Order: sequence, then C-alpha cells, then structure tokens
Amino acid sequence: MKQHYRKISVLTTIIITVIVVIFTNNRFISGDRKHFNLLSATPNFTSTSSDTARIALTNSAITEWLKQPIWGQGLGYYFEKSNELVGFKVTIHNTLLWLLTEFGSIGTSIFLVALIGIGWQLKKNINIGYRNKAVTLLLMTLIIMSLFHEVLYQRIFWFMLGALIATQYSNTPPTVLGEGEHAQ
Repeated sequence: MKQHYRKISVLTTIIITVIVVIFTNNRFISGDRKHFNLLSATPNFTSTSSDTARIALTNSAITEWLKQPIWGQGLGYYFEKSNELVGFKVTIHNTLLWLLTEFGSIGTSIFLVALIGIGWQLKKNINIGYRNKAVTLLLMTLIIMSLFHEVLYQRIFWFMLGALIATQYSNTPPTVLGEGEHAQ
C-alpha cells in the first residue's frame, strides 16, 4: 500500500512540474528572473489598478448595503448598477458582502443559519465516512474562497457538491428483478 501512495506522489509531482514549466514558458529552465522570480522579497501578485478596483467594489457594496440594511437591494441589483457604481460591469468579489447587499441582513442570516446547520451536522457525523469529510472540506474551501471571490456563481462548487451527494446512492446495490417481474 505504501508503494502505491509513493507511485501516486511521484506521478503527481511530475505532472505538476510539467504543468508549471509549460505555463511559465520555461522560465525555470531559461533562468529569466526579470519576469519570474519566486524568491522575490516583495511579491507583486496584483497590479495597483486591480487593488484599487477591489477597494472600490468593497466600498460601493458596503454603501449599497447600508442604503437597505434589513432587506437588501434585491437579487441582481449590484451587477445591473455596477456600471454606475464603479464604472464597469462586475459582481461583488466577496460572498458575504454580496449577500448583505442583495439580500440584506435577514437574507444573509437565513443563508448563514443554513450553512452553520449543515456544518454542525457534518461535525457530528464526521467519522461516518469519506463523503462527510469531503463535504466538510468543500464547505471550508467555499468559506475561505468567498472572502476574495464570489464563489456561489462557480459551477464547479455545485458540481462537486452534487457529486458528493450522489455518492450516497452509488453504494446501494441495484435491485434484481425476477423472471416475470416488471419495473414499476
């Protein structure tokens, strides 16, 4: 079993290395440190204009939420008004701010209560199987990524959640019909 994990680890490392080399245009090999320096003491992950846009998004989202703090502005409001608010069409890059702006405190509270309830049930049943652990990991990833992106629009999250839910039915053996019986 240990050898199996070792082989998988080596294969994964090779695949990741090939992908990194391909997507960095061989800058590891050519030594092009002017454009790609992993050891930079002050990394520049985003441009100033990107940071400015995120700050403008956050400020305008908070301003719009404070106009209707209880019920919110309504679903789709921010995307429709974002051209007027920040100068271009965009969704809010923070799920909590998006929920507050469009659904208000009441809608956000309902969403958070449901999320906490799911988390509580998963915590109680964490040792039952891999599915619960995977759903817990998926929800934790959702929560962390939601701080910097609008994750609820991401189809991969919903696909993975659906796949994990479907796994509970995959272990059920199919019913074998006897001779002369028909499926209902």
